[in-house]
Amino acid sequence: MKPPRTSCSDPEAPVASPLRPSSVRVESKDDLQLVRLLMGAQPTLIMVAAAEARIFDCLGERDMSAAQIAQEAGLDARATRLVLDGLVGLGVLTKESERYRNTPTSLCHLRVDTEQSHAVRLWISGTRPWERLPQILRTGKLPEVGGDVEAWRRDHTENHAFIRTMYDLGWLAAQSVAEAFDFSEVAHVVDLGGGPGHYAIAMLERSHTLRATVVDLPLTLLVARDLFKRRGLTERVEFVATDLFDSDRDIPIAPETAELVLISHMVHMEGPQQNAALIRKAARLLPPSGRVVIHDMFLEEDRAHPQASSLFAVHMLAMTRRGEVYPASVISGWLKDAGLRPRVLSTSPFLIEGVRPMP
Repeated sequence: MKPPRTSCSDPEAPVASPLRPSSVRVESKDDLQLVRLLMGAQPTLIMVAAAEARIFDCLGERDMSAAQIAQEAGLDARATRLVLDGLVGLGVLTKESERYRNTPTSLCHLRVDTEQSHAVRLWISGTRPWERLPQILRTGKLPEVGGDVEAWRRDHTENHAFIRTMYDLGWLAAQSVAEAFDFSEVAHVVDLGGGPGHYAIAMLERSHTLRATVVDLPLTLLVARDLFKRRGLTERVEFVATDLFDSDRDIPIAPETAELVLISHMVHMEGPQQNAALIRKAARLLPPSGRVVIHDMFLEEDRAHPQASSLFAVHMLAMTRRGEVYPASVISGWLKDAGLRPRVLSTSPFLIEGVRPMP
Protein backbone atom coordinates (compact mmCIF):
# COMPACT_ATOMS: atom_id res chain seq x y z
CA MET A 1 0.00 0.00 0.00
CA LYS A 2 1.29 3.42 -0.85
CA PRO A 3 1.47 5.84 2.08
CA PRO A 4 -1.21 8.49 1.90
CA ARG A 5 0.01 11.87 0.81
CA THR A 6 -0.94 15.12 2.43
CA SER A 7 -3.09 17.61 0.60
CA CYS A 8 -0.16 20.04 0.42
CA SER A 9 0.88 20.67 -3.17
CA ASP A 10 4.46 21.48 -2.11
CA PRO A 11 6.64 18.55 -3.26
CA GLU A 12 8.87 19.06 -0.21
CA ALA A 13 6.01 18.45 2.21
CA PRO A 14 6.43 15.20 4.16
CA VAL A 15 3.93 12.37 3.63
CA ALA A 16 1.80 11.06 6.49
CA SER A 17 3.24 7.87 8.01
CA PRO A 18 0.97 4.76 7.94
CA LEU A 19 3.07 3.12 10.66
CA ARG A 20 2.85 5.77 13.35
CA PRO A 21 -0.52 7.52 13.15
CA SER A 22 -0.62 11.00 14.57
CA SER A 23 -3.14 13.77 14.89
CA VAL A 24 -0.48 16.19 13.65
CA ARG A 25 -0.39 16.64 9.89
CA VAL A 26 1.48 18.96 7.59
CA GLU A 27 -1.39 19.53 5.21
CA SER A 28 -0.79 22.94 3.71
CA LYS A 29 1.94 25.35 2.72
CA ASP A 30 1.13 27.36 5.83
CA ASP A 31 1.73 24.26 7.97
CA LEU A 32 5.06 23.67 6.27
CA GLN A 33 6.07 27.31 6.68
CA LEU A 34 5.31 27.07 10.40
CA VAL A 35 7.56 24.01 10.73
CA ARG A 36 10.36 25.85 8.94
CA LEU A 37 9.97 28.88 11.18
CA LEU A 38 10.08 26.72 14.30
CA MET A 39 13.27 25.08 13.06
CA GLY A 40 14.78 28.39 12.01
CA ALA A 41 16.80 28.91 15.19
CA GLN A 42 18.93 25.84 14.57
CA PRO A 43 21.58 27.44 12.29
CA THR A 44 22.05 30.31 14.73
CA LEU A 45 22.36 28.04 17.76
CA ILE A 46 24.84 25.66 16.16
CA MET A 47 27.10 28.54 15.10
CA VAL A 48 26.88 30.12 18.56
CA ALA A 49 27.71 26.79 20.21
CA ALA A 50 30.68 26.22 17.89
CA ALA A 51 31.97 29.75 18.43
CA GLU A 52 31.70 29.45 22.22
CA ALA A 53 33.51 26.10 22.05
CA ARG A 54 36.29 27.87 20.09
CA ILE A 55 36.00 25.48 17.13
CA PHE A 56 36.65 28.25 14.60
CA ASP A 57 39.58 29.54 16.69
CA CYS A 58 41.02 26.04 16.95
CA LEU A 59 40.91 25.57 13.19
CA GLY A 60 42.36 28.95 12.37
CA GLU A 61 43.96 28.64 8.93
CA ARG A 62 44.62 24.90 9.28
CA ASP A 63 42.74 21.87 8.04
CA MET A 64 42.10 19.30 10.77
CA SER A 65 40.21 16.10 11.43
CA ALA A 66 37.28 16.01 13.82
CA ALA A 67 39.36 13.97 16.28
CA GLN A 68 42.17 16.53 16.23
CA ILE A 69 39.78 19.41 16.81
CA ALA A 70 38.05 17.59 19.65
CA GLN A 71 41.32 16.78 21.37
CA GLU A 72 42.81 20.25 20.98
CA ALA A 73 39.63 22.07 22.04
CA GLY A 74 38.81 19.64 24.87
CA LEU A 75 35.53 18.45 23.34
CA ASP A 76 33.71 15.14 22.95
CA ALA A 77 34.82 13.43 19.72
CA ARG A 78 31.41 12.23 18.51
CA ALA A 79 29.63 15.48 19.35
CA THR A 80 32.37 17.46 17.63
CA ARG A 81 32.09 15.38 14.45
CA LEU A 82 28.33 15.85 14.26
CA VAL A 83 28.53 19.62 14.84
CA LEU A 84 31.35 19.99 12.31
CA ASP A 85 29.32 18.21 9.65
CA GLY A 86 26.34 20.40 10.47
CA LEU A 87 28.52 23.48 9.96
CA VAL A 88 29.70 22.08 6.63
CA GLY A 89 26.07 21.61 5.66
CA LEU A 90 25.43 25.26 6.44
CA GLY A 91 28.40 26.31 4.31
CA VAL A 92 30.21 27.75 7.31
CA LEU A 93 33.08 25.20 7.10
CA THR A 94 34.46 23.14 4.22
CA LYS A 95 35.34 19.45 4.32
CA GLU A 96 37.67 17.34 2.16
CA SER A 97 38.96 13.84 2.90
CA GLU A 98 37.51 14.00 6.44
CA ARG A 99 39.42 17.19 7.21
CA TYR A 100 37.70 20.47 8.04
CA ARG A 101 38.69 24.03 7.24
CA ASN A 102 37.32 27.50 7.94
CA THR A 103 35.80 29.41 5.06
CA PRO A 104 37.17 32.94 4.58
CA THR A 105 33.98 34.23 6.23
CA SER A 106 34.14 32.01 9.32
CA LEU A 107 37.87 32.70 9.64
CA CYS A 108 37.20 36.43 9.68
CA HIS A 109 33.96 36.66 11.65
CA LEU A 110 33.38 33.58 13.82
CA ARG A 111 36.60 33.32 15.80
CA VAL A 112 36.13 34.67 19.30
CA ASP A 113 39.75 35.25 20.30
CA THR A 114 40.75 37.77 17.66
CA GLU A 115 40.68 41.52 17.19
CA GLN A 116 37.93 41.03 14.59
CA SER A 117 35.67 39.11 16.99
CA HIS A 118 33.43 41.99 18.07
CA ALA A 119 30.44 40.92 15.99
CA VAL A 120 30.43 37.25 17.03
CA ARG A 121 30.71 38.24 20.69
CA LEU A 122 27.64 40.43 20.26
CA TRP A 123 25.71 37.70 18.44
CA ILE A 124 26.57 35.18 21.15
CA SER A 125 25.42 37.49 23.93
CA GLY A 126 22.36 38.50 21.90
CA THR A 127 20.95 34.97 21.81
CA ARG A 128 20.78 34.63 25.58
CA PRO A 129 18.12 37.25 26.45
CA TRP A 130 15.54 35.60 24.16
CA GLU A 131 15.56 32.62 26.51
CA ARG A 132 14.02 34.94 29.11
CA LEU A 133 11.02 35.91 26.95
CA PRO A 134 8.53 33.59 28.73
CA GLN A 135 9.31 35.28 32.05
CA ILE A 136 9.27 38.75 30.47
CA LEU A 137 5.87 37.99 28.96
CA ARG A 138 4.51 37.18 32.41
CA THR A 139 6.05 40.13 34.26
CA GLY A 140 6.80 42.76 31.62
CA LYS A 141 10.22 43.24 33.20
CA LEU A 142 13.76 42.02 32.67
CA PRO A 143 14.67 39.30 35.17
CA GLU A 144 16.94 40.29 38.03
CA VAL A 145 19.20 37.31 37.31
CA GLY A 146 20.76 36.14 34.06
CA GLY A 147 23.31 38.83 33.38
CA ASP A 148 23.47 42.60 33.22
CA VAL A 149 22.14 43.69 29.83
CA GLU A 150 23.57 47.18 30.32
CA ALA A 151 27.08 46.05 31.30
CA TRP A 152 28.35 47.61 28.07
CA ARG A 153 27.65 51.05 29.55
CA ARG A 154 30.08 50.54 32.45
CA ASP A 155 32.52 47.74 31.67
CA HIS A 156 35.46 48.69 29.46
CA THR A 157 35.77 45.29 27.73
CA GLU A 158 32.04 44.93 27.09
CA ASN A 159 31.80 48.52 25.86
CA HIS A 160 34.73 48.15 23.47
CA ALA A 161 33.30 44.96 21.94
CA PHE A 162 29.81 46.46 21.57
CA ILE A 163 30.89 49.82 20.14
CA ARG A 164 33.43 48.34 17.72
CA THR A 165 30.70 46.02 16.49
CA MET A 166 28.48 49.05 15.85
CA TYR A 167 31.31 50.51 13.77
CA ASP A 168 31.93 47.32 11.79
CA LEU A 169 28.26 46.52 11.14
CA GLY A 170 27.14 50.11 10.63
CA TRP A 171 29.79 51.47 8.28
CA LEU A 172 27.79 50.94 5.09
CA ALA A 173 24.64 52.38 6.69
CA ALA A 174 26.64 55.45 7.71
CA GLN A 175 27.63 56.02 4.09
CA SER A 176 23.98 55.85 2.97
CA VAL A 177 22.89 58.32 5.65
CA ALA A 178 25.70 60.78 4.86
CA GLU A 179 24.80 60.65 1.16
CA ALA A 180 21.28 61.84 2.01
CA PHE A 181 22.47 65.27 3.25
CA ASP A 182 23.48 68.47 1.52
CA PHE A 183 26.22 70.01 3.67
CA SER A 184 26.51 73.26 1.71
CA GLU A 185 24.71 75.19 4.46
CA VAL A 186 25.86 73.11 7.42
CA ALA A 187 28.91 74.23 9.38
CA HIS A 188 28.42 72.17 12.53
CA VAL A 189 26.81 68.75 12.98
CA VAL A 190 26.15 67.22 16.40
CA ASP A 191 25.94 63.43 16.51
CA LEU A 192 23.96 62.50 19.63
CA GLY A 193 24.70 58.98 20.83
CA GLY A 194 27.32 58.86 18.09
CA GLY A 195 28.91 55.65 19.37
CA PRO A 196 32.15 54.98 17.47
CA GLY A 197 31.51 58.07 15.34
CA HIS A 198 31.03 56.31 12.01
CA TYR A 199 28.21 58.65 10.95
CA ALA A 200 30.20 61.74 11.81
CA ILE A 201 33.25 60.30 10.04
CA ALA A 202 31.21 59.66 6.90
CA MET A 203 29.92 63.24 6.98
CA LEU A 204 33.32 64.84 7.57
CA GLU A 205 34.82 62.89 4.70
CA ARG A 206 32.16 64.36 2.40
CA SER A 207 32.59 67.98 3.46
CA HIS A 208 36.00 69.45 4.16
CA THR A 209 34.52 72.53 5.88
CA LEU A 210 32.23 70.68 8.26
CA ARG A 211 32.89 70.41 12.01
CA ALA A 212 31.41 67.66 14.16
CA THR A 213 30.67 67.07 17.82
CA VAL A 214 30.15 63.47 18.94
CA VAL A 215 28.21 63.02 22.18
CA ASP A 216 28.14 59.73 24.08
CA LEU A 217 29.22 57.95 27.26
CA PRO A 218 32.86 58.30 28.39
CA LEU A 219 33.86 54.67 27.65
CA THR A 220 32.24 54.82 24.22
CA LEU A 221 34.17 57.97 23.32
CA LEU A 222 37.46 56.17 23.99
CA VAL A 223 36.67 53.96 21.00
CA ALA A 224 35.52 56.95 18.92
CA ARG A 225 38.70 58.95 19.62
CA ASP A 226 40.84 56.09 18.38
CA LEU A 227 38.82 55.69 15.17
CA PHE A 228 38.88 59.42 14.37
CA LYS A 229 42.64 59.41 14.90
CA ARG A 230 43.02 56.52 12.47
CA ARG A 231 41.00 58.44 9.87
CA GLY A 232 43.02 61.64 10.37
CA LEU A 233 39.98 63.68 11.46
CA THR A 234 40.78 64.65 15.05
CA GLU A 235 41.25 68.34 14.19
CA ARG A 236 37.63 68.70 13.07
CA VAL A 237 35.81 66.88 15.85
CA GLU A 238 35.02 67.51 19.50
CA PHE A 239 33.89 64.87 21.99
CA VAL A 240 31.35 65.52 24.73
CA ALA A 241 30.85 62.88 27.41
CA THR A 242 27.39 62.76 28.97
CA ASP A 243 24.42 60.48 29.57
CA LEU A 244 21.85 61.75 27.08
CA PHE A 245 18.96 60.07 28.88
CA ASP A 246 19.78 61.57 32.27
CA SER A 247 16.68 63.68 32.91
CA ASP A 248 18.59 66.05 35.18
CA ARG A 249 21.19 67.05 32.58
CA ASP A 250 21.03 69.22 29.50
CA ILE A 251 23.39 68.51 26.62
CA PRO A 252 26.56 70.51 27.39
CA ILE A 253 26.71 72.26 24.01
CA ALA A 254 25.92 75.92 23.42
CA PRO A 255 22.31 76.48 22.23
CA GLU A 256 21.61 77.32 18.58
CA THR A 257 25.07 76.27 17.37
CA ALA A 258 24.33 73.18 15.23
CA GLU A 259 22.57 73.38 11.89
CA LEU A 260 22.18 69.59 11.92
CA VAL A 261 21.66 67.26 14.89
CA LEU A 262 21.70 63.55 14.10
CA ILE A 263 20.13 60.96 16.41
CA SER A 264 20.98 57.57 14.92
CA HIS A 265 19.84 54.24 16.36
CA MET A 266 19.06 55.76 19.74
CA VAL A 267 15.29 55.95 20.03
CA HIS A 268 14.80 52.17 19.83
CA MET A 269 16.76 51.83 23.07
CA GLU A 270 14.36 53.86 25.22
CA GLY A 271 10.69 54.49 25.92
CA PRO A 272 8.44 57.29 24.62
CA GLN A 273 8.94 59.62 27.60
CA GLN A 274 12.73 59.38 27.44
CA ASN A 275 12.83 59.86 23.67
CA ALA A 276 10.55 62.90 23.78
CA ALA A 277 12.83 64.46 26.40
CA LEU A 278 15.93 63.73 24.29
CA ILE A 279 14.42 65.41 21.24
CA ARG A 280 13.48 68.48 23.29
CA LYS A 281 17.11 68.74 24.39
CA ALA A 282 18.29 68.32 20.80
CA ALA A 283 15.94 71.05 19.56
CA ARG A 284 17.64 73.60 21.83
CA LEU A 285 20.87 73.16 19.86
CA LEU A 286 19.25 74.36 16.62
CA PRO A 287 19.23 77.85 15.15
CA PRO A 288 16.16 78.80 13.10
CA SER A 289 15.87 76.49 10.06
CA GLY A 290 18.20 73.98 11.73
CA ARG A 291 17.03 70.40 11.88
CA VAL A 292 17.07 67.27 13.98
CA VAL A 293 17.28 64.11 11.88
CA ILE A 294 16.41 60.75 13.39
CA HIS A 295 17.77 57.61 11.75
CA ASP A 296 16.51 54.28 13.03
CA MET A 297 14.53 51.19 12.23
CA PHE A 298 10.84 51.96 11.88
CA LEU A 299 7.48 50.21 11.88
CA GLU A 300 4.51 50.78 9.64
CA GLU A 301 1.37 51.94 11.42
CA ASP A 302 0.24 48.34 12.03
CA ARG A 303 3.43 47.89 14.13
CA ALA A 304 3.92 44.44 12.56
CA HIS A 305 5.80 45.32 9.37
CA PRO A 306 8.49 45.30 8.13
CA GLN A 307 9.15 41.88 9.65
CA ALA A 308 12.75 42.73 10.57
CA SER A 309 11.56 45.73 12.58
CA SER A 310 8.83 43.90 14.51
CA LEU A 311 11.30 41.13 15.40
CA PHE A 312 13.87 43.72 16.44
CA ALA A 313 11.24 45.28 18.70
CA VAL A 314 11.00 41.92 20.47
CA HIS A 315 14.80 41.89 20.72
CA MET A 316 14.60 45.26 22.45
CA LEU A 317 12.00 43.79 24.82
CA ALA A 318 14.51 41.09 25.74
CA MET A 319 17.54 43.41 25.87
CA THR A 320 16.38 46.72 27.34
CA ARG A 321 14.10 48.01 30.06
CA ARG A 322 11.93 50.25 27.87
CA GLY A 323 13.16 50.01 24.28
CA GLU A 324 11.07 49.21 21.20
CA VAL A 325 10.68 50.24 17.56
CA TYR A 326 8.27 53.06 16.64
CA PRO A 327 6.16 54.09 13.64
CA ALA A 328 6.76 57.44 11.96
CA SER A 329 3.60 58.91 13.50
CA VAL A 330 4.95 58.45 17.03
CA ILE A 331 8.34 59.98 16.19
CA SER A 332 6.59 62.87 14.42
CA GLY A 333 4.64 63.51 17.60
CA TRP A 334 7.85 63.85 19.61
CA LEU A 335 9.26 66.28 17.03
CA LYS A 336 6.08 68.39 17.08
CA ASP A 337 6.11 68.51 20.88
CA ALA A 338 9.66 69.90 20.67
CA GLY A 339 8.45 72.72 18.42
CA LEU A 340 9.82 71.20 15.21
CA ARG A 341 8.14 70.63 11.86
CA PRO A 342 8.36 66.89 11.01
CA ARG A 343 8.85 65.29 7.62
CA VAL A 344 9.83 61.77 6.57
CA LEU A 345 12.87 62.07 4.29
CA SER A 346 13.41 58.44 3.40
CA THR A 347 12.26 54.95 4.34
CA SER A 348 15.46 53.19 3.20
CA PRO A 349 17.35 54.24 5.20
CA PHE A 350 14.58 55.50 7.48
CA LEU A 351 15.21 59.19 8.08
CA ILE A 352 12.72 61.62 9.62
CA GLU A 353 13.56 65.26 10.25
CA GLY A 354 12.21 68.00 12.45
CA VAL A 355 12.95 71.56 11.30
CA ARG A 356 12.98 74.51 13.65
CA PRO A 357 10.71 77.17 12.06
CA MET A 358 11.99 80.64 11.30
CA PRO A 359 10.70 83.25 13.80
